[in-house]
Amino acid sequence: MALVAGGALASAGAWLGWRGADPLPGDERATAIVAEVLPGAPIGTIDRWDAIFGDRWPDWETRLLTDDEYDGGSVLVPVPVPDLAAVRGALERAGWQILTPARVERLSDVQTVEFVTARRDGVELAVFRDSEPDGAGVVFQRPEPALVRELALAGGVFGLLLGGWVALRFTARQAGRRPWNAPAWAGGALLALPTLAVLGELLSPTAAIPPDVPGAPWEGYVIFKLLTVLGLIAWGWAVVLRLRARSRT
Repeated sequence: MALVAGGALASAGAWLGWRGADPLPGDERATAIVAEVLPGAPIGTIDRWDAIFGDRWPDWETRLLTDDEYDGGSVLVPVPVPDLAAVRGALERAGWQILTPARVERLSDVQTVEFVTARRDGVELAVFRDSEPDGAGVVFQRPEPALVRELALAGGVFGLLLGGWVALRFTARQAGRRPWNAPAWAGGALLALPTLAVLGELLSPTAAIPPDVPGAPWEGYVIFKLLTVLGLIAWGWAVVLRLRARSRT
């Protein structure tokens, strides 16, 4: 209970911190930056997703059961990228802070992605080149606000204390097995995987491979939505049984 409450309130703190995120660059600004970094390169149709985090193509299944397409906001500008070393030099000359030098990620035996990431004036970008045809461009994302980690830590510590206190109160003066024990344990087991996924992402964020952008720190609850919903239902039923037992005594 303490770990689940800690993960949940840490997620709430991270969510609150992300409310202060800078807006994504508009199409005109994004195009100007691309022209600055890759002068003369032909620019394709811009793909924009302005939500901070969310599901771009929701349906009943993803809303209720799973949500594998829970994405961070981004602006993708398709453009040919001939030489990443030259791109990095252009970024440095334009005053961009290089976050990740030219790096190669192997996605499969036949597909690799090479990219460089940088930040300037509240904007982060990744210039990438995929081994697949037409797999190149510049993707813009929001930098993580400064308070996200601090608020997540504060929420996590408070959640651990609160969850531990609630669990102790809930199980106080028990003698032997009670009818609410089974759903309580079942709820904890169902919520274990989403909670571990969330805590792992908060403690060690997963690096995204462009054109993908990092997911939300609380994304574990969304990806394992079915487990989360069933776990909460089981805990709710345990509370109902506990209150019924108290009313009889």
